[in-house]
Amino acid sequence: MVGVSYDKVATLKSFSDARKIGYRLLSDEGSLTIKAYGIQHARGYSLPGTYLIDKEGIVRAELFLEGYRERHANSELIAAAKKIQTAAKK
Repeated sequence: MVGVSYDKVATLKSFSDARKIGYRLLSDEGSLTIKAYGIQHARGYSLPGTYLIDKEGIVRAELFLEGYRERHANSELIAAAKKIQTAAKK
């Protein structure tokens, strides 16, 4: 699991250190990755949420909560991943 943001490396490091983020935050200045996955908002930034992407690089699920400060619990992400895995087996 990683976080991807259009913010600069220094900004992400400061944010991660202050909030003790337990996973990597990757800087996507220029939003090349965000654009490649088709998750760029019309205003030019990515929509804040959680995206489940498979090994082929296909976005299989998009999970959003009201606002941008909260994220889904691990249990919700695992359930969404299992749902994708089950659908793939059919």
